[in-house]
Amino acid sequence: MDFILKGHDCEHAVQTMIQVFFPNEGYKRRELPPENGKAVVSELRDGVCYASVVENGAEQARGSHPVKPFINKADEKKALTQALALAIYKALSDLTGYRPPWGTLTGVRPAKIITELRSSGFSYEYGAGYLREAYNVGEDKISLCLEVARAEERFIAGSTGKDCGIYIGIPFCPTRCRYCSFVSYPMDRSGVFLEDYFRALFKELDYLGNAARDKNVRAVYVGGGTPTSLEPNMLDKLLLKIKTQFDEAAELTVEAGRPDSINREKLAVLKAYGVTRIAINPQTMSEVTLKRIGRNHTPADFLRAYELAEGMGFDNINCDVIMGLPGEGPADAEHTFETLARLNPASVTVHTLAMKRAAELNQVIGRYGAEAEKTAEPLKTVSDTISRMLEISRKACASMGQRPHYMYRQKNMAGNFENVGYARDGYECIYNLQTMTEAQSVLAAGAGAVTKVIYPSINLIKRAFNVRDIAGYIGRIDEMIGRKRKLLSGE
Repeated sequence: MDFILKGHDCEHAVQTMIQVFFPNEGYKRRELPPENGKAVVSELRDGVCYASVVENGAEQARGSHPVKPFINKADEKKALTQALALAIYKALSDLTGYRPPWGTLTGVRPAKIITELRSSGFSYEYGAGYLREAYNVGEDKISLCLEVARAEERFIAGSTGKDCGIYIGIPFCPTRCRYCSFVSYPMDRSGVFLEDYFRALFKELDYLGNAARDKNVRAVYVGGGTPTSLEPNMLDKLLLKIKTQFDEAAELTVEAGRPDSINREKLAVLKAYGVTRIAINPQTMSEVTLKRIGRNHTPADFLRAYELAEGMGFDNINCDVIMGLPGEGPADAEHTFETLARLNPASVTVHTLAMKRAAELNQVIGRYGAEAEKTAEPLKTVSDTISRMLEISRKACASMGQRPHYMYRQKNMAGNFENVGYARDGYECIYNLQTMTEAQSVLAAGAGAVTKVIYPSINLIKRAFNVRDIAGYIGRIDEMIGRKRKLLSGE
C-alpha cells in the first residue's frame, strides 16, 4: 500500500495505521498518487488532519480529525499522531467496512495506559474515556483493559525496588511448529550444539546469580523453545543450576508446551526440583488442525500428558490455546474449551494467531503463500469470526473461575486482537506480570534472551540483547555477559 504525506513527516504513525487494515503488505512512500493503484494520502492543514484513499486517480474514501490541543512540546507529536491515526481510521474503515476492535491503538501493552493514568491520580472511568476518545477503542476491549489493569495494579502495589525475575531460554524443540517465529531449533538437527550451549548458558547463569545477590528474585521462567525436549539428565543439570543460583524464587515455571515432549521421567525431575508451574499446550483440540500447523501430537496425547502431570501432583498447569488457526471457527473453539472445562486447569492463555513473515505456515497458506490471493477472507470476516471465538474463550475461562491478569498484543495478529492470560485467584503468573507491567527488572540468559532493567523513579527501561543464533551465542558468550555487566553497572 502506497502512502503520501503532506504537511507532516509522521511516516511511522501513518504506516502503522495502514498496516492495521492491510496487514503483511509492502508499504511505500510516494510524492504523488500512482496512476494505477491505491494510496493513502494524509495531510495536516490548519490544525486538522485529513486522510483520503485514492485509487487510479479517484478518491474512494475520506476522513478527518482535529489535532487535540497540547500543553507542551513533548505532547505535540503525540497529539498529531493520534489525530492522523483517527483520520486514517475513518477513511479506511469506511472503505473496507472493517472496524478494528482496538481502534487506532497499536501498542503492545494496552493496560499500561490505564495503570500509568492511575499512577498520576486519574480514575478508571477517566482511563476508559481516554481509550474511547483518543483511540476509538471498542467497549468490550475497554472492559478487558480495565480488568487487566486492576490485576496489574494489585501486582505493582506489592513491588519493591529490589524485585526481579529471571528468564532462561532453551531454544530446542522436538520439531518446529509451522506458525512459529520464536528462537527455536529442531532437536534432530541442532542437538549437536547442546553440550556447548549448556556450557555457555551455565556461564551466563553464574554471572546472573552473582548479579542478583542483592535482589529479590521472585520468579524464574524457563522458556524456549520447549525445555522438556531435553532428556531427563539434561533437565536435571539445568534445574540443579537454577536451584543453586536462584533458590529463593517463589515461582519456578518450566514450559512443557509440547505434549509429545513429556513423559513420567521428565516430570519426576521437575517435581524433584520444586517446579511450581508448568505449561502443557493443546493449542486446539482439532487433530486436523494440529497436523496442518505441524504439531506432532494429537488431542489424546495432550490429555495423556495433562492427566499424567496432574496425577504426579502438579496443581498449577497452564494451557495455551490459539484462536484464528487456519480453517478453524467458533465450533472449534467450543470443542477445545469443552475439553479444557472438564480438566479445569489453574490457568489458560488465549492467543490470537500472529502470522509473521518468518513462519513457515505463512509461506504455505498465509498471506504470502501462492494461493493467498485466492483464499484470503476479507479482514472484517476474519475479525468477526475471531471475535466470536474470543468471546467463547472468555466465557469458558470465567466459568472455570479464571480472570484475566495480563494481556499483550503483537503485530500481524489475525483480526488485530490480543493475547490474554486467565487464571484462578492465587495462580496468576508472577513472571508474566513482571514482563507485562514493566514494574520489575528481568535478567535473562540464553540465545535470543533480552534483559530489561527498570528504573521506575525516572520512567526508564534499559535493555541488553543476546544474539538469537545458537552458534553465535556459544561463540560470543563473553560478549553477552559483558553487555549485561555494562547495563547493570549503569554505564
